[in-house]
Amino acid sequence: MNLETQIQKELWENICTAYESGNYSHAILDAIHYLTDNIRSKTGLDGDGISLINSSLGGNSPKLRINKFQTKTEKSEQEGLKFLLMGLYEYIRNPRSHESIKDKQKQADTIIAFIDYLLTELSKSQIPFTIEDFQKKVFDPDFVQSNTYSKLLVDEIPQNKLLDTFIEIYRRKEDTSAKTISLILLEIISRLDEIKQKEVYAIISDELAVTQNFKSITRILGLFTQENWQKINLIPRMRIENKILNSLKQGEVDPFNWDSINKEGALATWANQILMSFEKKSDLFWIFMEKLDDITEATYLLEYFGNIIPELFSDEYNIKKIVSILNGYLDNYPEFANKIESFILGRTLEWQNKFLEALEPLNKDLFTKINEEIIPF
Repeated sequence: MNLETQIQKELWENICTAYESGNYSHAILDAIHYLTDNIRSKTGLDGDGISLINSSLGGNSPKLRINKFQTKTEKSEQEGLKFLLMGLYEYIRNPRSHESIKDKQKQADTIIAFIDYLLTELSKSQIPFTIEDFQKKVFDPDFVQSNTYSKLLVDEIPQNKLLDTFIEIYRRKEDTSAKTISLILLEIISRLDEIKQKEVYAIISDELAVTQNFKSITRILGLFTQENWQKINLIPRMRIENKILNSLKQGEVDPFNWDSINKEGALATWANQILMSFEKKSDLFWIFMEKLDDITEATYLLEYFGNIIPELFSDEYNIKKIVSILNGYLDNYPEFANKIESFILGRTLEWQNKFLEALEPLNKDLFTKINEEIIPF
């Protein structure tokens, strides 16, 4: 038997050195190693032996399917191939890896030909994941904006394809909504190891160091919280923080039209969740204090940054300062009370109490819901 002419060219190239030197057992192991790499390449899995075969061909939704996997016969075929491969590792590979077995040429020819057959069967399987197909699901107009949906989609990405998939989606981040991009990219990042996460933050840092693109910056800001913002390199981080603080200073909203944010103040609203981790965080207090002196700027703060105010102004003295300023607006803008009340109800009970104490006696009865929440009877 001329083995070279009987098996696939790639398989022969991986075993010919050992085979032609008469080291037939080593040739068998080389053939199994090639088979293992073939399965890993198709699935993106890093396992070996029984665990690799189980992960690749087992379960209710196998990563590698040699058929449509619908009928009982098709499922039996899938299961049968799985057990054949398991047997190959247990009965053929493992003894030759751990013991001194010297195979004859005839034995090697038979086993290697069988491995060639298994490779042929596996070649029927479709690669279950491509980045191109995955992108279609992400940029689908019917994408479901939920954590559950995003996790299910990212479950489809092989571990060794996560970083490449992130990069391709990231490059197209302006092609869909900020919410969709945030859900998918954050889920991918959560599954990357520390080294690959550093690669991700380096890619983002490089863009933030130069970009002036508003949409691109806002998509990026949606990926960050106080906890991970510090992972951006310092120079681009300080550059973007400066842009955000300048936007914050210019932000305004008409108290009679709460949807009327000005263009200059829009960027800062995308950074709400990271402001308290800025290098120049101390500047925020004074920016907020200055803005509270103008009704349009105070409206802007309450609408978009209400969650930060209690952290910046936590002591009684500063709460009284805020209340004093807000009291001045209530006579001319009674509808402003509704917005203030909504803001206060979202704060801690302790902060609500401090607010009402500072508010009394002026305008206290305007805030009926707050009073009812603190004193419900």
